[in-house]
Amino acid sequence: MSPRVVERLHSECLGCFAEKQLKRIPADADESLRIEYMQRALEVLASSPKTSNAPIIAHDIDVARYELFGIRDTFDEERAHFNKLMLGLEGEMDRRVQEAADPLLMAMQLAMMGNFIDFTILDEIDDERLLGYIEKADEVPVSDADLAAIKADLASAKTLAFLTDNCGEVVCDKVLMREIGRQYPDLDITVVVKGVPVVNDACREDAEQVGLAEVARVIDHGCDYPGNPLEVISAEARAAIEESDVVISKGQANFESLFGCGLNVWYLFMCKCQIFSERFSTPLFQGIIANDRRLPFEI
Repeated sequence: MSPRVVERLHSECLGCFAEKQLKRIPADADESLRIEYMQRALEVLASSPKTSNAPIIAHDIDVARYELFGIRDTFDEERAHFNKLMLGLEGEMDRRVQEAADPLLMAMQLAMMGNFIDFTILDEIDDERLLGYIEKADEVPVSDADLAAIKADLASAKTLAFLTDNCGEVVCDKVLMREIGRQYPDLDITVVVKGVPVVNDACREDAEQVGLAEVARVIDHGCDYPGNPLEVISAEARAAIEESDVVISKGQANFESLFGCGLNVWYLFMCKCQIFSERFSTPLFQGIIANDRRLPFEI
């Protein structure tokens, strides 16, 4: 299926980007630099075509922030904390998957709830709240039709590309990939992480810390962009995505960068902003599973 021309920008997204930039200026920054930064950020927003997407815009604003203030948000302490926290739950999550009436469903529900670990949208990630979502993952609604469709796709596929999103969350992804490997042992799985630390997105260091190589071949997308915009990631990563029979894409940034690509992409994430709540008629902090080829054009 050919890619669609999709207008991904929303007025609410542009307003949200603009509002957040004031909070990202160092408190001791000179007023002239504060003005210059806001002007450059607004220029990025104003010049972005309607077909652009949030990961591209975020990257371009971050370039301006680094050039003016020398700051890159890599959340090193948070990475270490959430990777360790979730690794401590890996055995329990795997046990829950194996004891579930439908192990693959349970693994997907855990993966969706792990997507709560997102510092680009949420100002604070509370451990107890995260653990509460993980504990109640089996309550996440998944339609029988979607479950049957993704199982059929995996059963007929030879290759799967798994696009990760956040640190910590990748442990849930590891549990899901392990279960996919159990049920579809002939499926060749490639997991794609970020090329360098980008906000709290999972990169190679995180993949090594949580042992992703135990369940799949690990590659990175070769750049400093959030999400996986096909026009900027490495040739290796783009080929892994475009040539795979099935793609599992975690997180909202991956949805925003890939929606309308025409590939057999299954999006798994937690709804964490009002626009996505309205798009999918889903309450905030609910899990979402959707296939790119089955979504309406205007979503």
